[in-house]
Amino acid sequence: MIKKEGKIPVNARVDVDYTGKTPKIDFGYIDKNPKKEAVAQNKMGWIVLSGFLIMMIWAFFPHPVDIPKSCVISQESDKQGGIEYYKFDCDNGEIYYSFFDNSNSYFNGAGFYFSTIKTNPNFWRKMLIFPLLIILLFIIELIVAKWLVRQPWYVKWIPKKRAGGKNKRKKYMKFTPDNLEENVAVIPQFCNVELEYATKGDFSEQLTHIKIREYKHYKYKKQKVGKLKVDNMTWYAVFYFKNKPKDGHLEVFYQ
Repeated sequence: MIKKEGKIPVNARVDVDYTGKTPKIDFGYIDKNPKKEAVAQNKMGWIVLSGFLIMMIWAFFPHPVDIPKSCVISQESDKQGGIEYYKFDCDNGEIYYSFFDNSNSYFNGAGFYFSTIKTNPNFWRKMLIFPLLIILLFIIELIVAKWLVRQPWYVKWIPKKRAGGKNKRKKYMKFTPDNLEENVAVIPQFCNVELEYATKGDFSEQLTHIKIREYKHYKYKKQKVGKLKVDNMTWYAVFYFKNKPKDGHLEVFYQ
C-alpha cells in the first residue's frame, strides 16, 4: 500500500494515477495560501460558542440573592406566569427581583432571585462588556488555530480524528458493471473527510485514475456572468477506467 500524507491540515484535491508500475498520489490546494485556509478550517468554534452560552446563561438566568436591606419596596408584587416580581428603590436605581416558591422545579427552593430580564438600565450597561469578551475569545481561537496547523503531531492527528473509528456513520456505494456509467464511477457529493475504496475483478484491472475535486460555479445574475464561487466544503470523486469493467465491483466508503 502506498501512503502519502499532506503537510497542511486542509481539504485538498487528490489525484491518484494507477497507470505506472506503482500508484502515484498528488495533492493540490484550492487557495493560493493553503495555510491561511487551514487556519479557517481548523478554528475551534466551540471556544467562542461555549463562551457566548456561558455569558447568556449568566445574564438571563435568575441568580439567588438576599434582598438588599437598604432597599424599599416601591411597588407591590406583579405576578406573571406564576412568578411574582418585586420592584425595589435602591441607591443605584430601581432593581427588580422575582420570587419563586417550592413548586418551581427549576430552583432548589423558595426565595428571591435577581431578575436580569426585568432590571434597571445599569444591567444593560454591564452587558456591553459581552461583545468585548466575544472578540477576545475570537482572537484566542485564531491564535490557537495558527499554532495548531504548524504542529506536525496535529497535522497527522486531525484527519484521523475527523474520519473517526470504524463505527462512525458513513456513506456507502457499490458499483458493478450493471450500474456503471460507461467507464467512470462518480461519488457526486461528500465532505472530503474520508474516501476508502476497494476493487475486485476487472474493476482492479481497468482502474487508471481517481480525481477528487471541489464544487465551483460562476454566479449568474441579471444575464451577466459574475465571479467564480468555490465551495471548499463540498467535493466529488471520479473513478476512471480504461474500459468498462466486465466483472467484479468497486466499493466506496466516504464522508
